This record gives sequence, C-alpha cells and structure tokens, in this order.
Amino acid sequence: MNDKNANQISLDDVYAYFSNLENDIFQNTNAESETVCNTNDFNHINVDNDVYDLDTCITVDEISLAVKK
Repeated sequence: MNDKNANQISLDDVYAYFSNLENDIFQNTNAESETVCNTNDFNHINVDNDVYDLDTCITVDEISLAVKK
C-alpha cells in the first residue's frame, strides 16, 4: 500500500464513528435535570405571556445589572 492510501479511512468507518457518538453523549445523565425535564411541560407555550416576554429588546440597564453581578 502506498502512502496516499495508508491515510484513508473508509466511509463505513466514518459512518460508524459518527453514528455511535450520540450513544456516548446520552449515556451520562444527571438525576436533577432528568427530574426537571420529566416534571415540566416544555412543549407547552402560553402564547399570551411567554412569547411576548421573550420578544423584547434587552435594555442597557439590564446588561449593566447583569454585568455587575
């Protein structure tokens, strides 16, 4: 095998590596965060309140207060 081919990785190996990445990521869980996720409905949006509160500009005073903390 020449040097050009020695550094090549097969497409199957690349696919297998990236397909298994997710398995490793979701193996580590945090009990407290699992409880929060399981006891709250994050898919429910109260359109009358939540969306409009999030759709506002951040003021200079808010930034100053956050930086001071």
